[in-house]
Amino acid sequence: MSSPAAQAYRLGVVEGYFGRQWSWQARHDYAPFLAAQGCNCYVYAPKNDVWLRKQWQVPFPLQQLDALRDLRSHFQHHGLEFGIGLSPF
Repeated sequence: MSSPAAQAYRLGVVEGYFGRQWSWQARHDYAPFLAAQGCNCYVYAPKNDVWLRKQWQVPFPLQQLDALRDLRSHFQHHGLEFGIGLSPF
C-alpha cells in the first residue's frame, strides 16, 4: 500500500517512447506490478501508435478501441488511473 504522501501525487508509468510497443498482454501483466510498487497510474502513449500521432484526427479502429477499453478496465481493477497521451505529428 502506498504512503499518504505518495497518494498525493500520480506515480506510475508513461508508455511514451519510440520503438517497439509492448504487447497487450505485457501491458496487462504490468498492472499488478505497478500496483504492488505503490504506483497509482499508467498512461498509454507509445510514439509509434499512429492514432496518437500521424492519424490523431482519425477515429481509432474498433479493435484498437476495444483493446484500449479492456486495458483501462484492467488497470482500474488494480486501483490504477488510466490515461491516454496524444502527441499529434
